[in-house]
Amino acid sequence: MQTFLLGLSLSLGLFSSIGAQNMFVLKHGLMNQYIVWVCLVCVLMDFMFLFLGIMGAGSLFAKSPLFSQILAVAGIIFLLGYGILAFKNAYLGKSAMVVSLEQQKPPLKKILTQTILVTCLNPHVYLDTIVLLGGIGSVLEVNERLLFMVGCMLASCIWFSILGFGSKALRPFFENPTSWRVLDCVVGIVMFVIAFGLLQFIFGD
Repeated sequence: MQTFLLGLSLSLGLFSSIGAQNMFVLKHGLMNQYIVWVCLVCVLMDFMFLFLGIMGAGSLFAKSPLFSQILAVAGIIFLLGYGILAFKNAYLGKSAMVVSLEQQKPPLKKILTQTILVTCLNPHVYLDTIVLLGGIGSVLEVNERLLFMVGCMLASCIWFSILGFGSKALRPFFENPTSWRVLDCVVGIVMFVIAFGLLQFIFGD
């Protein structure tokens, strides 16, 4: 039971940190765009990465400086692109326009593809699930490892449910287009800050 709670608490702490994936889920929850599917994809991909990490991939990746460097470079490119797009949306007010035209939702396939890309191109997903949680879980005894993994997976279900469905409570606040511009600016700033952190990691500062 203690191992289960360890996995649950550690995962909730990691998953709740501000990042590209969380911002993506929050935004689509506010837009009410297939949020059930978005959360489901995020949870299922967390399950897959957690399983790989805890079953041994985490300890291998943690020992590979080259993997860390490649992941950091890919992450910087992704985060900068995501940040620039967020600032562009803030300038043009595109997010507010999408909400005002909510009945014209994009195809589900497009949203699912975006969710998969945001997840797979987000370095924090690999660092949290495979390297950190996977590295911890992989050194546990087999029966403890299973409890730890269940705790981690439950945390993913809890967090994305809160983030995706809880965001609907904020919809009245975002009826004001200025609120969307502020959110997009915050998203852009967060992406740039994370990218700068990865840049420091690469150069060892």
